[in-house]
Amino acid sequence: MSTIVGADRRGGPFLLGLVAASAVLLFVASIFIGASSASLGDVIRDEGVARLIFFESRLPRTIAIVLAGSSIAVSGAIMQALTQNRFVSPSTAVTTESA
Repeated sequence: MSTIVGADRRGGPFLLGLVAASAVLLFVASIFIGASSASLGDVIRDEGVARLIFFESRLPRTIAIVLAGSSIAVSGAIMQALTQNRFVSPSTAVTTESA
């Protein structure tokens, strides 16, 4: 039975928590980054333009980015499962030119 170098799983839960916390932090930061200034206070005070920018532009943009990234991750996991190769790349399935 072969072992993989660096396959120690003791730090796994900590690393997973760190990645999840970073993703949540970046999600929140992405909502408040943009060309116009719309702060959380403006949205809470129900100022028309800030509320419109927040709910019509920034929140849908951030949700779309998270969904796109998640779908790319899932497709990568499916490719790894289909090819039974942990290090599969787009060139393995000849999909490098399809983008």
